[in-house]
Amino acid sequence: MRLNEELNRYGDLNIYPMHMPGHKRNLKFLPIDKPLKYDITEIDGFDNLHSPSGIILEVENELSRLYDCEKSFISVNGSTLGVICAVLALCEPHSKIAVARNCHISVSNACTLARLEVEYLDCEFNCELGVFSEITLDSIKKTDSDVIVITSPTYEGFVSNTKEIYEYCKKENKRLIVDSAHGAHLGFCDAFPERAVGDVVICSLHKTLPAMTQCAVINCRTKQIADKIKQKIDILETSSPSYVLMSSIASCCDFLNDYSIFESYEKRLSSFYNETMLNVLRFADNDDKGKIVVSCADSNLSGKELYDILLNKYRIQCEEYSRNFVLAMTSICDTDEGFERLKNALTEIDSQAVLKERKEIKKPCILEKARNAYECTNFFEVPIENAEGKICAEYVLAYPPGCPLIVPGEVISNELVSEIFDLMSNGVNIVFQNSSGGKVIRVVNIDNR
Repeated sequence: MRLNEELNRYGDLNIYPMHMPGHKRNLKFLPIDKPLKYDITEIDGFDNLHSPSGIILEVENELSRLYDCEKSFISVNGSTLGVICAVLALCEPHSKIAVARNCHISVSNACTLARLEVEYLDCEFNCELGVFSEITLDSIKKTDSDVIVITSPTYEGFVSNTKEIYEYCKKENKRLIVDSAHGAHLGFCDAFPERAVGDVVICSLHKTLPAMTQCAVINCRTKQIADKIKQKIDILETSSPSYVLMSSIASCCDFLNDYSIFESYEKRLSSFYNETMLNVLRFADNDDKGKIVVSCADSNLSGKELYDILLNKYRIQCEEYSRNFVLAMTSICDTDEGFERLKNALTEIDSQAVLKERKEIKKPCILEKARNAYECTNFFEVPIENAEGKICAEYVLAYPPGCPLIVPGEVISNELVSEIFDLMSNGVNIVFQNSSGGKVIRVVNIDNR
């Protein structure tokens, strides 16, 4: 099959992975080299993920200790499972929820499943990169919702003060869910920001740690919340969990106990930043320096052009690009050779780049309230250029990272239409979640809504 052929071909191309998963295909961090040998089911002596009492429970208990929480649950369905379970567990159907506008589409999907009334919370915005960054306590204080969902860190490495936000939520008797999918590595080294704090904190082990794709952990602050989460996990998580993935999580726990790995990682990162001399390109000022965000906002290069040069000329595959930047994701599994290759590539590209006047990206207008997704069931499709003034009936998102640009029920402004075309012209992958394809968008049929 072509999939197998392409994977084998790609493995022989000597392309260095500055992207997730965090194991970076570095075999020394993955003791399982013959996965079929370990691909079993719930046979005698190997416990049961949905009712663990032995070796799987030991892994979950170790995760609870490592992440300093009351109860941790293994997820072999990624952080998406954790996000959906948390929302469904803490919200009554048809109730109200406050969601940071930079949340992942999995949060939106959970809200649709529970038919929730969604209030969108504004976030800070980085005009150089054109991305939402942290959310502030002032923004949280504007909502009267009992359940709040935020993202920290963001895809690009911006961290919110979740400790301050959580203390406020406890005082006001609110529940805080933190999508910390990109923060599984935080808290294990003083050089990085503190890990997220909340009633439920979901981390993707596979994004920044030595674990295979789909490996995640759901960390619960109290037993009461853990019991509610468990009910939803039993409904939504596969009943045939992969022992290969669970073994990967167990191995990841072993590595997390060796803090010297993080110290070595921090030294590699520091050396990289200190030795990479840029004059036209620049490193964005984010919080998690493990997310190397290279801004080309002041150069003659677009994000896609920089991304393509790194891949095609220097054989470095980055995680993401947008109009004004490229994201290179690092982890404890990166090698000296990998950092050296990126340093040399950026230095050479920078020497040939040309300064230009920066074109900052305007913060999009965010509505606090829109018609909810489940209400937008009567629709028709129109060309995007004809959508101004109409009510959107689907999620439109840039993928990666998968955060909605437009949500169902939102009035499509001229600015949003221009934003979509600008992103497309810069090569950014825009996903229309339900449209039939092409440059069309679903809008609400007002006459039959």
